[in-house]
Amino acid sequence: MSVQLERSPGLGRNELLLATAHRGWLPHLVGLALLVLFILGLFHQTAWSIVDKWATSETYAHGFFIVPISLWLIWRRRATLSAIVPRSDAWAVLAMAALGFVWVLGAFATVELVQQYAVVAMLITSVWLVGGFRLARACGFPLFFLLLAVPFGYFLVPPLMQFTADCAITLVRLSGVPVYREGLIFTLPTGSWSVVEACSGLRYLIASFTLGCLYAYLTYRSWGRRALFVLASIAVPIIANGLRAYLIVMIGHLSSMRLATGVDHLIYGWVFFGLVMLILFWIGGFWREDAADTKEHSDRAGGFRQHPARPATLGGKWPARVRMAMLIGLGAALLAAAPFYVAHVESRQAKAATGAELALPAELSGWQTQEQPFVEWTPQYLHLAAARTQSYVNSAGPVGLFVGLYRDQQEGAELIAWENGIVLPGGAWYRVTEGQQSIRLPDGRTLSVPVTRITNGERYLDVWHWFWIAGQFTASEFVAKALTLKERLMARSDAAALIAMYVPVDHGESNPQQQLLAFVQEALPAIEQNLTAAVGG
Repeated sequence: MSVQLERSPGLGRNELLLATAHRGWLPHLVGLALLVLFILGLFHQTAWSIVDKWATSETYAHGFFIVPISLWLIWRRRATLSAIVPRSDAWAVLAMAALGFVWVLGAFATVELVQQYAVVAMLITSVWLVGGFRLARACGFPLFFLLLAVPFGYFLVPPLMQFTADCAITLVRLSGVPVYREGLIFTLPTGSWSVVEACSGLRYLIASFTLGCLYAYLTYRSWGRRALFVLASIAVPIIANGLRAYLIVMIGHLSSMRLATGVDHLIYGWVFFGLVMLILFWIGGFWREDAADTKEHSDRAGGFRQHPARPATLGGKWPARVRMAMLIGLGAALLAAAPFYVAHVESRQAKAATGAELALPAELSGWQTQEQPFVEWTPQYLHLAAARTQSYVNSAGPVGLFVGLYRDQQEGAELIAWENGIVLPGGAWYRVTEGQQSIRLPDGRTLSVPVTRITNGERYLDVWHWFWIAGQFTASEFVAKALTLKERLMARSDAAALIAMYVPVDHGESNPQQQLLAFVQEALPAIEQNLTAAVGG
């Protein structure tokens, strides 16, 4: 005999306590709390990195509200959840082990974001492990919502800045105002503007996406409408931010730069964003689905048929509580292996991180070294173990060489990171154009490297740059990360280096690319040899 349970608005305190006791929830709640505390303690550095980002970045300050909102969403479903008989699930242990391995990959690749997602996913999986898949499914969206606590999206800043600049400049030109553009800096007859990180609209996008997910879940019942509204919450703030930038530029231009150039710039932005979100929610409200549907909706949203409760067994011998304790212990043991293995590998690499002093080629056929650099510029790569720069000159003119070395990469001191770049937003130097150039490596292979033209408003440089990892050259950041991960998984040295060559293009050189190509062919074998010696190879 089975009993069909209908959704109800909630249970009273006494009813909830009776239902909890009847279904055997208390031991599972205790087990879940212990497992969650164990995960947070074991991966405390990763968990703290999430909270620290909430506290130090306005873009991610909403993270403080994610957990309370998730708990509130679960509490709203207490009538349905209290009728479920919690039953620990052994399959979740395999998921825990996989997430522990993902955390290890994130640690070895020094991608903190991967580690953060892995830890939050562990917390979500703990509900599955302790309470069973049916319970995890019934809490599906509230648990998914926890993923929004991870400070995600900073890598979107450059493309968002580019889109904002493109949109604003296009609209200004359509308004009949002449514009001169160099990269992310553009000049109108009344003054100059630049698109900096704060103009990217990332904080608007993340706030809109978070609110959009919550609004779609609470307002709609069909997955199609939910998906469409979430997509709108992504597209609308991106387009609106370009329009916001245009309006601010035009306000500044029409007021002869008296308005929208200071703090009122930010105020206009948030007011405009608030109006955009109100309009988005207002339009979305025309298709709201507040009323709960029939049994079909109940099943779709996590409803079920409940059979009379009976003691769960493991192979007919072990009671449910013993099974749960065993699975929690096994999951905890598998997770504990992850940070211990990472610590073991890092200790071995730290001991092996020795070598000769980093040096640059002193003598090159047809080139002479200069005591003073011909330009004051270096790539913006942080926390290098060693860095060397040298200017060379031949009859065609000067060429600059920069080599930066990371002997033992760690979080915050790594070759590939968001905070590293040829130039950084808001700095004295900024990008003008980008392209590609093929060079020949010492082993005969060719490598396509990025060519970035930069300027400080007075001088222009063409910069070629690429990477050296474990004896291999690559110009791809993705490949560089993959090579680093491979070396660390095999407990070998993860030493890596940036190689940048640059030439002035504001002296009327006929073909600075040919000059750099000649320098590459002469200098690269010696650079490779010196890097190998510097890492003890």
